[in-house]
Amino acid sequence: MKGGRNVEEQQRDYLTLQAIVDVASRTVLRVNKEPQCPAPNLTEFVTSKQREGWEFAGVAPCGVELLMIFKRPLA
Repeated sequence: MKGGRNVEEQQRDYLTLQAIVDVASRTVLRVNKEPQCPAPNLTEFVTSKQREGWEFAGVAPCGVELLMIFKRPLA
C-alpha cells in the first residue's frame, strides 16, 4: 500500500512475433522460424504488422542478419 491506497499492477500477456531480416536486401527471410517465399520487403512487412496491431518491441543482431521482435496484447 502506498499513500493509504492499495495499488494493483496490471499484468498483460503478449503474443510475440520474431522476424529475421536480411539487412543487405531489406527483406524478411523468416517469421517465427517459418521461411517467407517470396521474401517480403521490410517496409511493407512492418506496415502490415502495425495494421494488424503488432508493436515493435526490439531488435538484435543475429549474425549478418537482424532479429526484429514485435508484440501484441492477448485479446
